[in-house]
Parts: sequence; structure tokens; C-alpha cells
Amino acid sequence: MAECSDTLESREKKMREMSGDFSLLKKSMDDWCCKLELKKRDLEEWAAKLELKKKQVDSKFEELDVIDKRVNDCLNDAQLKEQHFDSLAKSIQEDKQHLDSLKMSAEEREKHLGLLSHGLKRKEREFEMQQQQKFDSICHMFQMKENELETQAQELELKRQQIESLCHLFQIKEGQLEKQAKDLESKHKQIDSLRHQFQTEKWQLENQATELVFKQQQNDSISQLLKIKERALDQRAQELEFKQQQIDSFLLTLQMKEKELEQQMKELDLKRKQFDSQMKTAQLKHTPAANNATISSSGSDESRSSINRGLQFFMNEQLKRIDSMRTQMSAAFRMTSDPGKLVLDAMQGFYPSNLNLGNRDTDFDLRFTRRSCIILLQELARMSPQINPCVREEALKLAGDWKAKMTVATDNSLEVLGFLRLVIAYELTSAYDANELQGLLSVIVQPEQAAQLRRALGAKDKAPATNNISSLGKVEEPDSTNAATFSFLNLQPNATMDARNVSGFRNEPLSGNRSVLAASVPLSSDLAKLVLNSMQKSLAEYLGNGVFEESIMSSSISQLEELMRVSPHVGPHLKADAANLAVQWKAKMTENTENSLEGLGFLLFIASYGLLSILNIHEIIKLLGLICQDKQALELCQTHGFADKITDFIQILIEKKQLVEAVRFIFAFKLMDKLPPVQLLKEFVEDAKKCPEAIWRLQISLDEKEKVADCLIGDLRAVHQYIKDYNLESEYPSADIQTQIVKLERVKANWRHLVPSLGSNVEQQEQRKRKKPSASSSAPKFQAPQQA
Repeated sequence: MAECSDTLESREKKMREMSGDFSLLKKSMDDWCCKLELKKRDLEEWAAKLELKKKQVDSKFEELDVIDKRVNDCLNDAQLKEQHFDSLAKSIQEDKQHLDSLKMSAEEREKHLGLLSHGLKRKEREFEMQQQQKFDSICHMFQMKENELETQAQELELKRQQIESLCHLFQIKEGQLEKQAKDLESKHKQIDSLRHQFQTEKWQLENQATELVFKQQQNDSISQLLKIKERALDQRAQELEFKQQQIDSFLLTLQMKEKELEQQMKELDLKRKQFDSQMKTAQLKHTPAANNATISSSGSDESRSSINRGLQFFMNEQLKRIDSMRTQMSAAFRMTSDPGKLVLDAMQGFYPSNLNLGNRDTDFDLRFTRRSCIILLQELARMSPQINPCVREEALKLAGDWKAKMTVATDNSLEVLGFLRLVIAYELTSAYDANELQGLLSVIVQPEQAAQLRRALGAKDKAPATNNISSLGKVEEPDSTNAATFSFLNLQPNATMDARNVSGFRNEPLSGNRSVLAASVPLSSDLAKLVLNSMQKSLAEYLGNGVFEESIMSSSISQLEELMRVSPHVGPHLKADAANLAVQWKAKMTENTENSLEGLGFLLFIASYGLLSILNIHEIIKLLGLICQDKQALELCQTHGFADKITDFIQILIEKKQLVEAVRFIFAFKLMDKLPPVQLLKEFVEDAKKCPEAIWRLQISLDEKEKVADCLIGDLRAVHQYIKDYNLESEYPSADIQTQIVKLERVKANWRHLVPSLGSNVEQQEQRKRKKPSASSSAPKFQAPQQA
């Protein structure tokens, strides 16, 4: 029994040792489980990082299909390895459960040994052998598991290193993708340029094809047209012959009317002399020596008023006849294919070969013929037709003949006037010395006519702007009748001059009208009111029925010019009356703004009475543009000293940031000294650089935005043309402007590409933003306005 108990104690001691070894083995297994758990967490973190990298790479690799497939293969391998790691973790968990079950089995066996202590002797050897075998098998199994875990740990470490290398590879690939994105962007630009070039070539080919088809059609119809033209030429020859007969008849009628006009002018001179004698009689009746005289002067005033009305009616009739004659001349010029040749043929009678200076009737007819020739030349210069080179050569020969026969003297001013009109009408100024031509102007007695000729000769091959009807009436020989004409203007200093007297002369020639107004300055206490009353009477018929007469407007412009020269004070009540007339006049002008002379008169009127505020910026641009397009109105504007007031209008345009329009008028009115244009051009270009983004943010359609951009491009091209035409490259190089035009064209193209993305959903918009490379390009980028 003692021996059995000792054996049991030794067995129990062995069992405790085995239990301790088993505990150590269990603790070792727990440590390995912890390590496996940590490895599992590391693997999960790496898997999470790998998933994040995968999302980032996926967002960048959407447009690159080939690279995306390679990355997806790598990610699939990583997922397979991750699944393998998960299976390893499950196997370790199963081993742990198996160890737990072994522990429980060992405890049960220990209890069973206690119960079977009495049967140990008999079964000791068998039991020891079984236990030893089991223990050896367990140890061997644990050793194998430990070796397997070490192998798996090494594999996990290797996988971690592989994942790190894969991440590094991902970073390298990301850099390569960014580089490839830049390359792709450059290739897109090349593709866009090639597409644009292809479209241009396609458009050219289509045009060429259209032209070929059109030419083919033309070739098909040439044979038919030739036959039709042959018949038309025969008919045209007959028509030309008939028109030539009509022109000859018209010239004969014109000469007859000139004779009638000459006779009427003689009658007018006689009436002026009679009026002169009546004025002298009236002056004798009102001398200071007759202080006690009580005779009323109403009869003299009534007689003078009657004569004024008769003179006004007579001048109106003559101006109407002159206007009708000019209309007929214009119609005749338009009927012929070569007006220059027609007028040149009519000049042959200016120096007739059978001239008999001793015959008074012949001398009278010669003056009449020369006046007719001068009127024809003046009308030809006003129309400014294209002169045939052959006709110009003939005109040059004729001018040489006239110059050889011409006598430069005051008595022969018609010869000088005819020669100068011939040189101007046929643009022959370059064939003669400028100083010599200017010296001939000293023979011209009438100052305004001399000034017009001086301006016409001062410009290179530029026809004079002599569109005034009154200038046709001034083509007459200066003789003693001029003295009679101006003698009746010498009114008494104490006489009363009112608006009726001024308006009585409004249809006189401009020089006489200006003299009347100048004579009325010291006689009137309020010249501004006098001119306003005259303007109201002059414009009454036009404001009532819309009948516009250039002669009345020319006279009104002359009055306003004289008023501007005097610069009288305009009171508030008078300014209100002037504003009322300006508003009515402006309303009538809105119906028809095609008359530049009326536009000039209106601007002169509102400037004289300080009424600039009644015009808005668009009306100012329209009126100034109308004046710039007409030679006569532009010439009159410069002649009447209106440049200072034009400067005020242009200053308003500058304040309203209408810089291109302001520069256009600065060049048109030649105000470069007063308003330097280069600084305005620079300011406009700088403002234009900020416009594209502002245009994009406007709440308008794409077509309207493109129209605004086209207007801006047009203004930039106009600025470039101004710099080129007026030689401003040294002050402001145009390269910057060309660059800005190209940028605006690119911006328009970007807008057209950007519009489809704005119509898609939010996800597509975000994907397009991710596809867009981060590198900056040469073209400006614009962001769509954020929706609230």
C-alpha cells in the first residue's frame, strides 16, 4: 500500500509536472494567439489603408483604362491574399479550440486516475505507455503548430513587406499618372487644334466645292447670258442715246434757268438800291437836329417791314429754285455712268475760241456760262464720284489750258474760282504747288467761299464739303451789287431789332446771315433770347409737319455759331424755354435721325444753352456718329468752332466708360491734343482683361454671353486698328491686344465645352472635376457661378 501510495505520489508529481508543462505550453499558445491578433489588426489596418489607396487610385485611374486594369489586378491579388490571411486566422482559432478541448480531456483523465488508483498497478505500464505516447504526440503536435505559426508569421512579415512595396509602387504609379494626365492634356490641346484645323479645311473645301458648283452653273449660263447681253447692249445703246438727249435738254433748261436767275438777281439789286434810298430818307428824318419833330415814324417802319417780307419771300423762292436745280443735277449725274466725263465735256465753253471782248452781250453770256460751269463742278465735288483715270488726265490737260489763259486779278475772280473748282472736283491738287493754289485764294472776295476752298485744298485729294444750298447762290461775280447788298444792313444804332427781323434773313446766304446777326449784337439786350425766338419760328413748320429744309438749318447753325462766339448769359427762364424747344426737337428727331446737318444743329443748340443733361449716353453716341459719317457736317462742325463742345460730349463718354466710342470721336474730330487717346486705349484693354469672368457670371444664356464676348473682341480689334492707322505702335505696342483677342477666343471655346457638364447631374460634375488636371494651362480658367 505504501509502495502504491509512493507510486501514486510519483505519478501525481509527474502529472503536476506535466500539468505545469501543459500550462507553459498553454501560455505559449496564448502569447502566440495575442501575436496573431496583433498581426490580424495590423493586417486589417493595412487592408483599410489599402482600401483607401484603392479608392484614391480608382478616382484617378477612371480615364486611363489600361492602367486601371493593371491596378485592379493588383488589388484583386491583395484581396486574395487577405482572404488567405483570414483563413489562417480561422485555422489558428480552431487550433486554440482544439487545445482547450485537450485541456478538458486531460482534467477528466486526471479524475479518472484518482478513481482508478487501485487499478494502477495492474495497468501502470499500459497507462504509462499510453500517457507517454499521448504526451509525445501532443508535444509533437504543439511543436508542429509552433513551427507552422512561425512559418505563418514569416509569411505575414513577407506580405507586409510586399504591401509596403505595393504602396510605394502605387505612389510611383500616381506620379506617373499625374505626368500622363499632363501629357494627356497637351494631347487634348493638340487634338483641339487639329480638330479646329480640320474644321477650317473642311469649311474651305466646302466653300471650294460650292464655288466650283457655282462656277459650273455660271459656265452653263454664260452662253445664254452672252446672247441676252448682246440684245441688252443694243437696247442699252438706244437708251444711252435717249439719255444723252435728255441730258442735253436738261443742260439747255439749266442755262435758261440761270438766265432767269441772273435777271431776278438784277431785279433784287434794283430793289435793294430802292430800299437803300428809302433808308437814307428815313435817316434824314430822324437826325439829331430835328429834336422838336413830332412826326410819327410808323409809316417808315411799316414800309421797311413790308420790304423785308418781300425780300424774304423772294429769297425763299430763289433758294427753292436752286434746291430744285441741284436735285435735277444730281439726278442727271446718277443717270449717267461717268458723271466726271459728262461735266468735263460741259466745261468746253468756259474759254470759247470766238471770244469777242468788245461785245457786251457776249461778255454777259460768258459770265453766265462760267457760273454754270462752276455750279456743275461744285455739285460734282459734293457727290464725290469715282473719277476715271482717263477722264482725270483730260481734266489735267484742261486745267493746264485754263491756267495758261487765266488772268489772276480781282476782276477775273470767276476764272480763278473755276480753275480751283476744277482742281478740287477732279482731285488734281497733287499736280500743282500748294502755295501757288493757296495764293490764288486772295482773288476770291467772299471770305466764306475762300475758307471753304482753303480747307478743300489743304486736304489731300479730298473734295470740299460744300453741301450748303446757299453756296450755290454765292457763285457770282463780285461787283458793285455786293456793296448794295451789305449797305442795307447798316441799320441805325437806335433802331429796334427783334426776332422777326432776324428770322426775316434766315434764308439769306450764311455770310450775309452772319453779318446780320453780328450787327444785331449791340442792338439787342438779350442775344440768347433773340436767337431762341428765331429758332422757334424757324423750326415751327418742321415741328408741325416734319418738312425739313437744309437752308433753314444752315442759317440756324450760323446763328448758333455766332451766339456761341458771343457767349451771352442764359437765364433760368430762358433756359427752360430752350429746354422745351429741345425736347420737342429731340422727339421729332427720333422719327428720322438720318440728317447729319440737323444732328449738328441740335448738338450746337443744346451746347449753346447748356442743355447737355437732356441727352443720354446712347443719344450722344448716335448724334456724334451721324456727324462723323457726313463730310459736310464734320466740316461745318470744325468750321464753326464746335470742337470745345465736342470735347464736353466726349468727356461724358469717358466718364461712362464708353472708351472705344470716345477714342473714335477723338480721332474723327481731330482732338488728339486735347484728349490723348493712348491712355484711354490702355485703360480699355486693362478693363477688357477683367471682363471674361464677369461675362461668365452674368445670368444670361450662352448665346447672349458669346454675343457680349464678340462685341468685346470687336472693340479690341477696333483698338488695334486705331493703333495701326494712327501710327501709335511706339506709344502702345499692339501685341498685348492680339494676345487678349486670342485668349477671348479660347475662353469662348471653353464655354462651349463647359456647358454640357452644367446640364448633367452632380455626380457627373464631380467626376469631371476629378478628371480635370491640377496643372495650370495657358488658357484662362473660369468657374461657373455657385448656385445658392
